[in-house]
Amino acid sequence: RETKGEGAWTGPTALSNTGIWPRIATTGDKVFVIYSHTDGGEDADGFTMMAISSDNGATWDTTDMLLPGINAENGYTAMSSDAYAIDARDSIVVIVAGGSYNDVRVWKSTDWGVTWSSKVAMDVGLDNFAGREVTDITDIDGDGIGDTIIAHDAAYELLIDADGIAHVWCGRYVFYSTRRIRTGFSSSIG
Repeated sequence: RETKGEGAWTGPTALSNTGIWPRIATTGDKVFVIYSHTDGGEDADGFTMMAISSDNGATWDTTDMLLPGINAENGYTAMSSDAYAIDARDSIVVIVAGGSYNDVRVWKSTDWGVTWSSKVAMDVGLDNFAGREVTDITDIDGDGIGDTIIAHDAAYELLIDADGIAHVWCGRYVFYSTRRIRTGFSSSIG
């Protein structure tokens, strides 16, 4: 705004009109923004999207990029909003995302976000879980008996160390029937 407290805001934006809860990482002149693809409406999928700027955010080379591999064929029909983290160091960019009912997946780029590899850091085994609420029976093998499910709270922390290894932390839930117990989880991705 030209005058403090008056007038409309202007300037570049990295997000679409359906992006909320951004996280930002920078390295050199590069700016990386991840955010949830949702506006809070009924059709929101919550997929984690990305925008990339190579000039400190003055302009955006990439906007509204869906993270590679996020599709129904890979088990993603929805993601939890605000369930992701990002870090950047030198030419390395790492993203962790998921949601309590998705696997913990980590994306890593070593060329400032041009190409990406990804891996599952924690497979929560909910591929056959019909329920989406912790009050649903936790029967994932179809025998009618509740199974113990190890999942996570989707509150991620992420750090790339001096050797380029990404370290991920989040809380871990153990579900059984309608009970859940919070413990811890961490992983290192080389």
